[in-house]
Amino acid sequence: MFLTDEHAKANKESGYEGRKYRPSNGMEGEIFYDCFCANCTKDVNQDCKILGGSYCFSLKDDNYPEELQYDSEGQPTCTSFVSKKDS
Repeated sequence: MFLTDEHAKANKESGYEGRKYRPSNGMEGEIFYDCFCANCTKDVNQDCKILGGSYCFSLKDDNYPEELQYDSEGQPTCTSFVSKKDS
């Protein structure tokens, strides 16, 4: 969880749940990476195809990773995230 409560609430109220998520700028992307990718068992060698796909494809592209989306609280998430702490 990294968006402010107000921002997440606005996303939730706007019906963002399940919509594809893409960071709006490099800083937001770095924060997302630090919260998820850097702590995920699936990105051992920084070779995650989900992360790579977010760089290569636009949101409208069929190949954009479905795993990157807004959760039920309006926060961006990766549905394939598996915490290193839990493994």
